[in-house]
Amino acid sequence: MLLFRDVLHKWQFRYLVQAAFLMFLMLFINPEYPNGWDTECWRTWATCIKEHGLGKVYECGTDYLPLYHYILWLFGSFQSGTAELISNLSYLKLYTYAFDLISGFYIINWLIRLGLPEEKALNRVVFYVLNAAILYNTLVWGQVDSIFTAFVFISVFFTWRKKVVPAILFFILALNMKLQAIVFFPVIGLFLLPEIIHSFSLKKLIVWIAAPALLQFLIVLPFLKAGTFPILWKIVFDSVDKYPVISMNAYNLWHFLINGNLMIIPDDRLWLGLTLKKWGLILFFAFSFSVLSPLLLRLIKALKEKQKVRFTPEIMWLSMALIPLAFFFFNTQMHERYSHPALIFLIVYGLYKKDPLPAVLACVAYLLNLEDVLRMLKFQNHGIFLFSRKFIAALYVLTIAIAFHRYWRELQTQDDIVFASE
Repeated sequence: MLLFRDVLHKWQFRYLVQAAFLMFLMLFINPEYPNGWDTECWRTWATCIKEHGLGKVYECGTDYLPLYHYILWLFGSFQSGTAELISNLSYLKLYTYAFDLISGFYIINWLIRLGLPEEKALNRVVFYVLNAAILYNTLVWGQVDSIFTAFVFISVFFTWRKKVVPAILFFILALNMKLQAIVFFPVIGLFLLPEIIHSFSLKKLIVWIAAPALLQFLIVLPFLKAGTFPILWKIVFDSVDKYPVISMNAYNLWHFLINGNLMIIPDDRLWLGLTLKKWGLILFFAFSFSVLSPLLLRLIKALKEKQKVRFTPEIMWLSMALIPLAFFFFNTQMHERYSHPALIFLIVYGLYKKDPLPAVLACVAYLLNLEDVLRMLKFQNHGIFLFSRKFIAALYVLTIAIAFHRYWRELQTQDDIVFASE
């Protein structure tokens, strides 16, 4: 134990002990899975992997990208058989919670590198690892959004540290977990571009291409060997327009504009000659342009003037939160959980700047949206205004407006794009 402690920094050892305690605690308070389609999917896919091997899972009706099936394979490898696997299925959620704790490690790491005392960083991370909205998604519903969120966050962390290869590799992992990660590609790409240009060489270019290509090959290798890769490839393309309706329980813009059950109203309905889906995409891209164009213009100017370029963490956190919030809020076909990755960036921004308002609003809106859909807490009256879809959508509007204001304030504060070192 002493030798192990000597290898780690003091804060790392303390967090490891705290994380182990939290995992032990969650082991006892872990609620049962709600009965539903998702639970049946985890059970079916995990059983298929246990009985037929990882490579054959795409013959068992899965529509998930490959990385989560590695989690199911790992979970199943600790079960003696199919019966035990099914009996212990609720513990699968602890694997997802482990990624919340991994995110917590990188939150502390980032805050300490920014000069926050270790004690304060360790204390403040509790607002993420024991966040009610995060725990509801991970432990109550048993969803897996925290896994790809962790990979995205770690990718941005290494981007800030100008570590190109780790940043790309973790983004590849996120992309193989959920295709939704693609919305972060322009943002992370923009943040990585200065370092890529500054340190460019043929040798590094080969590494930048070969490392993610090798990782991607290793991820899909079991499915290539099993002959199920064509099914996986088809799933990737079929994921677009899989649910061609206005909303899949996302309480967003469209609940202000259209009455009725948005889960059964097609998003190809026309308005002013364009489908609602296209209007959503236009609004999303317009908002994303308003977020990213100032950074791109300043980056171009800085490169022309041969200035050293570095983005502040505040700008990175807020832009990484605003893009998924806009994706969730403006587009059709959105699920209630698609705002999940924005939470970690707003929380970290709040912890560092002592400005929790955007994070609090986002977490409340997210939690209310999840509970109104799942209703696991079994409140006697879900008809009160707190669970009104328009009220929850209004909370998202307020979150986006305040976060966007903070973002522009940071841009004005940082007139030069020559930002502070680590």
